[in-house]
Amino acid sequence: MIPAHRKCLLLIVLLLLPMSRWESARAQSASQPGTPKPKSIPSDPSPTAAMNTSISNQLTGTWRLVAYQEKLSNGDTVNPYGDTPQGIAIFEPGGYVSVQLMKIPRVSFPAGYDRATAEQVKAVHEAYLAYYGTWAVDEGHSVVVENIRASNQPFLNNQITTQRYDFDGKRLSLRTVLDNHGDEHSILFVWDKIH
Repeated sequence: MIPAHRKCLLLIVLLLLPMSRWESARAQSASQPGTPKPKSIPSDPSPTAAMNTSISNQLTGTWRLVAYQEKLSNGDTVNPYGDTPQGIAIFEPGGYVSVQLMKIPRVSFPAGYDRATAEQVKAVHEAYLAYYGTWAVDEGHSVVVENIRASNQPFLNNQITTQRYDFDGKRLSLRTVLDNHGDEHSILFVWDKIH
């Protein structure tokens, strides 16, 4: 009679022996010339995939704001951040985006923050736009899709925006339409690539 621990050991050897023979045979056939090698999945060589990568590569980087305009539903064009706003947009290759822009000349509190009026606080708040989130290129619709996670402007929080892109050398124009509680208007960002 064979003890239980030896039965287990014998069973393991019997199970592993065919596996080691199979591994040995596989290694031997792989080393012989003329043996077909397993195929890997090829990358997508289509022009659409190449363009999508190309658009993403063009967009990735740091951008300086050149212009910002809003076209209101009544057709009027306004520059809510002034004629010479400053700003920066960072589109990371991993899909994260951060945008900040502010009105120039800067709005401030002449008597200090502690003595600011409600109108002054509102003016400072409205003179600055910041948001972050994720981005991706939708090549089929020629847009950049931004999933805004948070913004200092409450109507942008948790919004998904689509911005039609246009490249002119190192200049990027992004156009989008926003709906702020029924007030639909279009926005144009113009950026110059700095990195």
